[in-house]
Amino acid sequence: MVKLTKDIVETYQSCHSSFAYSEAYNPPKRYLTNPSNPVSNGGLDNENSDLILAVNGVLINGDTNHRLVMVFHEVSVMGK
Repeated sequence: MVKLTKDIVETYQSCHSSFAYSEAYNPPKRYLTNPSNPVSNGGLDNENSDLILAVNGVLINGDTNHRLVMVFHEVSVMGK
């Protein structure tokens, strides 16, 4: 089951070769970095050079394609 969910895109593609997935179809709903407008580092950083993080984001090393799965949660502060 873990392999099925981990490689879900490949699983769908093995069933239907025309299946394609793009992150553009599923953009992040909530950003944790403010401002969240990408301006540098290939669209990964904001104007303050901060990495733009989104709720349930996944970090991937582009050189090795290794995933660093970190689930980012939104924390609310009362009275703010």
